[in-house]
Amino acid sequence: MNRVVLAGLFAALLAGCQAGPEPLKIPPVPADGQAIVYADAIQRARTLATSATEAFYVDRWPEVEAAAASLEETANLIPKSSAVPMSLKGSLSGQSSALLTDVQTLRESAKKRDEDKTNEVLQRIHFRVRKMRPE
Repeated sequence: MNRVVLAGLFAALLAGCQAGPEPLKIPPVPADGQAIVYADAIQRARTLATSATEAFYVDRWPEVEAAAASLEETANLIPKSSAVPMSLKGSLSGQSSALLTDVQTLRESAKKRDEDKTNEVLQRIHFRVRKMRPE
């Protein structure tokens, strides 16, 4: 009897451990052209960059392209966002432009399934988003 119970518990434990990871929660874009809060925009960019990296790791190229498209939308919203930290106001335009350029390169390299270029640009995107994080 004890063996049956232990076997059942072990099987339940294994089934629970094999569940897939939770999908990343991406903050929504405000409706009707409202400005997004800067911290939310950066969190959105960070989550999308992570999502693109995860998709790239398992060769889900359409998901990399979709994440790049969403990242492009986010990069365009960042300069218009509200509550930008004072320390970033002077450099925000240049940083946003550089991020946008990298995101467009990501989209192109994902379409071509260019692993080396995709890896290189994903690293730059992560670093740029990190530099833009609110204090």
